Amino acid sequence: MEPDGDVDADMGELTPEAQQMLAGMLQQAQGEAPGEPSPMSAVLEASEAGNLQAMVESLDSYGLDINEKGDEGDTALHIGCLYGHLAIVQECLRRGATATATDEDGSTPLHDASAGGYYEIAKLLLEHGALVDAFDGDGDSPLHLAANGGHGNVAELLLLRAGAERRTSLLSTANSSGYKPVDLAEDPALVAQLRLEESAEDEASVGAAFKKGRA
Repeated sequence: MEPDGDVDADMGELTPEAQQMLAGMLQQAQGEAPGEPSPMSAVLEASEAGNLQAMVESLDSYGLDINEKGDEGDTALHIGCLYGHLAIVQECLRRGATATATDEDGSTPLHDASAGGYYEIAKLLLEHGALVDAFDGDGDSPLHLAANGGHGNVAELLLLRAGAERRTSLLSTANSSGYKPVDLAEDPALVAQLRLEESAEDEASVGAAFKKGRA
């Protein structure tokens, strides 16, 4: 039977539903189950949940390197730091995870730990070679993120590890929006402490403002 002449020409185009069905058929033809998570997705999901056993089993069963990255450039270490799971971070570092790895936004695990205020994790990362003066795609250092989150203990840790020379640079460097760490701090006490750190003149004064704040 000849098609009706009034049929819209656009009917010849695939609908979104049909396109999705076709994509699924193509995946199956290629030996891939539609919607099946990748091995790395399983690792990152376990890391996010703080499920150490599941993370280890996923890494080992798929033979994945601990520095393997997900779709957004995150390693298991990034995710463990982002969600504050110390046991995940410890296992990642034990397996040789790179503490200076960057994701697609240029963030390092130390950026993630600093943003969340996870002091013990930040300290561990620094002990494994994390850089206090790493800057992400927005021009933020870990200190910017610690200040923005009001995490004075992490800010102090970063400044102490930076030493006098790098401390000055960290405190004075503006991000891509023109903000220095002190500009992002909202807690009055933290603002005052960072201002005092900016005026410190020698290495012996590093952290003095924070020590004074605790007295």
